[in-house]
Amino acid sequence: MNNKKRAIFVDSTISHDELSEYIQDSDLLLPAVRRGDLIRILLKHQNIEIIVIVDGVFDQQASVTHKEILWALEQGIKVIGLSSIGALRAYELRDYGMLGYGKVFEDYLSGVLDGDDEVAISYFPSTHGFDKTIAMVNIRATLEKLHLCDNDLICKLRKIHFKNRNWLTLKAAVPEVIFVQLKAHYIDQKKKDVLLYFQTNHQSIKSEIPIMHSSKNIYIIKDLANKMHPTLIDYLEKNLQRMPSIPIQSSTPFLEKIAHDIV
Repeated sequence: MNNKKRAIFVDSTISHDELSEYIQDSDLLLPAVRRGDLIRILLKHQNIEIIVIVDGVFDQQASVTHKEILWALEQGIKVIGLSSIGALRAYELRDYGMLGYGKVFEDYLSGVLDGDDEVAISYFPSTHGFDKTIAMVNIRATLEKLHLCDNDLICKLRKIHFKNRNWLTLKAAVPEVIFVQLKAHYIDQKKKDVLLYFQTNHQSIKSEIPIMHSSKNIYIIKDLANKMHPTLIDYLEKNLQRMPSIPIQSSTPFLEKIAHDIV
């Protein structure tokens, strides 16, 4: 348990069971990343060298912040994003050293994609994995394959809120002939990007963009932490308990260093 080298945040794009055949024993599979998780995982597992972000919570839950990712990068951690919110964050932080991979990331880079609604879905666990809505990037990939990717159609489908974008709403929004082809030839581009990344060795991917350095300070609500805990060290130690059961590897000097970095 103490030799984990790579932390992977993924759940709704592909299940842990399905991904398990492509990962290594030294990999640590975690659910969708949320605010504070990068700090907590590195406090608990200081030998993590690579963080791969695929899925992340947002909307009504606090999403992973840019500052957290920047902080991880400042610690010398390689942070790679793909497929979903990972691809979006990689695009946003490409100048600061976060790496991106896959078609979804490349489409953000080229300007084809321009919003978080492109990768956003609504989902909840079910007996067969996850019941989820349909990501706009998957619709784009399918329409592109069918040579039906015109601006008017894309704009019409983007107007459907991501929480309501399912086969029923798509059927009501497009002509029957297009809907039949869309469903029959559906491409899960988000999943394709994940599988391609893990089926091939892309741990060595490097940024070709000169890296801009940022302040290493991380964003934590300092006043709130001080009200709830006698010290920031105590606050950090308590937050370690919120991650999955991983042996705590953090020393007091390391916690003191993190506390010093808090804005």
